[in-house]
Amino acid sequence: MKKIWLLSLLLILSAQTFAQDQNISNIDSAKKILQSLKEDTAKVNLLNNISGYYGQSNMDSALVYATQQYDLAQKLNYAKGLAKAYYHLSSCNSALGNGAQTLEYAYKMLPIAEQLKDSVQLGVAYSAIASGYSKLNDYKQGLQWQKKAYGAVAFLSDSVNKAGQLYNLGHAYLDANLPDSAFLSFQQSYRMFNSIKDKKYLLFPLLGLVKVNFALGKPDEGKMYSQQLISLAKSTGSTDFLGSAYYALAEQYLKENKKDSALYYARKAVAIAKSLNARSGLGDVYNVLAKTFELSHQPDSALKYTAQIVQIKDSFEAENNRSQLKSIAFKQKMEEKEKADAEQKTRAAYEHQQSRLRNQLIIFSLLAALIVFGIIAVMLYRNNAQKQKANKLLEKQKEQIQDTLGELKSTQAQLIQSEKMASLGELTAGIAHEIQNPLNFVNNFSEVNKELIEEVESERAKKNGARDEALEAELLRDVKENTEKIIHHGKRADSIVKGMLQHSRASTGKKELTDINALVDESLRLSYHGLRAKDKEFNATINTNFDESIGKINIVPQDISRVMLNLFNNAFYAVHEKKAKLNGTYEPAVSVCTKRGDGKIEIQVKDNGSGIPQNITDKIFQPFFTTKPTGQGTGLGLSLSYDIIKAHGGKIKVESREGEGSDFIIQLLV
Repeated sequence: MKKIWLLSLLLILSAQTFAQDQNISNIDSAKKILQSLKEDTAKVNLLNNISGYYGQSNMDSALVYATQQYDLAQKLNYAKGLAKAYYHLSSCNSALGNGAQTLEYAYKMLPIAEQLKDSVQLGVAYSAIASGYSKLNDYKQGLQWQKKAYGAVAFLSDSVNKAGQLYNLGHAYLDANLPDSAFLSFQQSYRMFNSIKDKKYLLFPLLGLVKVNFALGKPDEGKMYSQQLISLAKSTGSTDFLGSAYYALAEQYLKENKKDSALYYARKAVAIAKSLNARSGLGDVYNVLAKTFELSHQPDSALKYTAQIVQIKDSFEAENNRSQLKSIAFKQKMEEKEKADAEQKTRAAYEHQQSRLRNQLIIFSLLAALIVFGIIAVMLYRNNAQKQKANKLLEKQKEQIQDTLGELKSTQAQLIQSEKMASLGELTAGIAHEIQNPLNFVNNFSEVNKELIEEVESERAKKNGARDEALEAELLRDVKENTEKIIHHGKRADSIVKGMLQHSRASTGKKELTDINALVDESLRLSYHGLRAKDKEFNATINTNFDESIGKINIVPQDISRVMLNLFNNAFYAVHEKKAKLNGTYEPAVSVCTKRGDGKIEIQVKDNGSGIPQNITDKIFQPFFTTKPTGQGTGLGLSLSYDIIKAHGGKIKVESREGEGSDFIIQLLV
């Protein structure tokens, strides 16, 4: 959402106006008073007010005084002054468009405001964080934090702060493209400010109502509020708001293709921008003028203002670079100071500890001679009793340990059974999907055969002269072909049911000669259809590359099938989660290949999901370790798979690239 120029109360600066006491009638007098003050909290407060004064006009000066305020507040350990210093540093970075620095200082202010238990300061901190996210174009987060800012002051009787945070909330809704909610917030802010004696505060919600009505496509209401804003700005001498009103009208008339009105208000806005030396506002108005002249077929004038926009932009970029360099220098200085303070505290703690140890050593030395004989006597007396007590305690602990081990074994058995049942559930879902297809063929061809047989009977019922023997023979051939298809799909359904029974029954632990390619392919299809049964919209590209020279190998098929199902389930889960997050150009894909070589076969399962972070790669085969959300995984799948492959004399390993995908490799000896 485009911002109105000359709006000195951005999300962060508006909070400053409503929450900070910084009224300075004469800046030169304030600077002279500053030089005469000693280093105490009064000087911190004056630095705060001067920084706030410059925060609406000169970011360089505001940053200088905020830095001085920070240094002195930290030196005096003045928490409230330090919180306000962090606020000004955040505010300056917000005005410079540096969202990351805005967030950094706002988050440093937050714990101090919480410690002070000051609702107003807490609201300011939340609003500063909201501004940082807004600068980073994360309007959803900005809106959430601005809601917290309003919630911090909503219970107060202070109408100014509540109305101010409502005004900020309106801007947050506007940034998040929720103009209806923004309109309600601006209306509430207007009603609250209207109850305050100083009507100058009404400038803020009026400007918000102008923006939101234009955004809602209500030009008449927007123009009505613009006239109210112009009238109030003139009567209160608020030139910046007057310029904002003129700019809003110029931009609206440009949208309506009313070139004369757009030029009229744009020129008024230019005059105010020049008088205030508001270069960012001047650039915005020049943009309106350039577009208006372009619509009016006056290319020379349009080119003139376009060139001035480029000049202003270059000037701003240079100033922003200087301000960012100063911000970086301050950050380095602050980090060095914090490091020095930490080292000083460490040295002091060490010296205190050494002094304490020396004193204790002296005391112990004096007492040692007096108590040594008493200790020996007591130890001899209590030795036997302690041994008996220790034996009883050990017996009790042994019983407790045995009870605990029993509970752990029971829990582990329950979790393993839960994992098996979850695997069986996914298997059943996949098989149900698989078996439905051949059943549909059987049903359809059976119905067709019934109709064909009825036609044959009808032909045979005719008299000899009317029977069409060629048609009868053709119908019987169709019946035969359909019957063969029914037999084929019936056998297919039969093999699926047998596979289901084989998967569902407990492993015998006996190895059998098994076609590994067929087992892997079957597990792949069952896993994919199991996920598809849960999410009909999910699709993924499946690539297979089987080495046909492998043939049959000696394995426990039920166990290896569980391993493959687990790996495929994890792969499809990973690409499904990544697709849900990206929801764009990402195409999920899972690949599997088998190959023989060097007296072993290798099965490789690869996906292009989010991958496994490097710092947890070594943990994924540990029992009960899972990266899935609570309730979606027991952490036993890969652990059991590891044990099964190891029991087969094989190896399982993982290669992962975070953000790109994972590759699980199984090696079995043949």
